[in-house]
Amino acid sequence: MLAGRILAWALNLWMVFRVLPHLKQIQGWKPNDVWGLVRIGGWMTVSGVAGPILDGMDRFFVSTLLSISFVAYYTTPYELIVKVGIISGGMSGAIFPEFAHRLQRNHQEARILFMRGLKYLLAILFPIVLIATAYAREGLTWWLDPQFAASSTPVLQGLTLFVFLGGAATMACGFLQAAGRPD
Repeated sequence: MLAGRILAWALNLWMVFRVLPHLKQIQGWKPNDVWGLVRIGGWMTVSGVAGPILDGMDRFFVSTLLSISFVAYYTTPYELIVKVGIISGGMSGAIFPEFAHRLQRNHQEARILFMRGLKYLLAILFPIVLIATAYAREGLTWWLDPQFAASSTPVLQGLTLFVFLGGAATMACGFLQAAGRPD
């Protein structure tokens, strides 16, 4: 795995210098730059570690507050609908470099790009969330069984709202990180 990571790093570095050859001209690090990178990297690390921990906390609370048997009724629709988050993650990751570039040039352009990206993201997510909410019972009945669907339908319908709002939050988080404000 280590050899694979080193190879991937070397290929990425080669591609960066090929696409952005002016980066070869940068001479060393300045002490002030290192502190800024540590500060931003630290906050990004905190959010990268806290996210997965918080992601699993919902099932813990469901099992504690309701019952362990209800976890299956919660986890199944959760695992189904959370996959829609790949859309917002992909869009946010793809637009991140442009956010950073425009924030350096013109804050107003960056805000316009953020709003446009958010509008398109929500336009993509809305029909998916609407269909998942409207046909939750039918889909779960077809996939699993009517008794399971009866218990899981309200969960799936509620989680679709969180996926929709989470998509907006993912785009906003990418914008904040591009602005150098992950804190």
